[in-house]
Amino acid sequence: VSEKTLDDTVARFAVVRDKSSLDVPLDSLPPMSFTTTDWRNFRLCDNDFGIGQPMAYRNITDTVVENMIVMYPPHKGNAGKDQGVEVVLPFEKQFVDLLINDPIMKEYFEFRGIDVEDP
Repeated sequence: VSEKTLDDTVARFAVVRDKSSLDVPLDSLPPMSFTTTDWRNFRLCDNDFGIGQPMAYRNITDTVVENMIVMYPPHKGNAGKDQGVEVVLPFEKQFVDLLINDPIMKEYFEFRGIDVEDP
């Protein structure tokens, strides 16, 4: 992010009197709607912050956002091998087995586990 980009962004939102109106609560979307947050081009793991390069980037949360798909940037695993992009899908518990055993899903994706569960 350059200083000009930051200045332009601040100027664009400065005219909005009530900044809370810029927030769109995801649970206000119609049923079966999805929103995606895409971090694939956020190459945080390519940087060394003086203590080595990060292994991965995560949004730390302890809640499930029912209609948000998160796409994390590629990162290297323990052996240095590129692990590719990670995609976090919100999914109903009773259907997880259908998803991870689907032949097409297995062809392109590897199930890595569950990030967060609602109580």
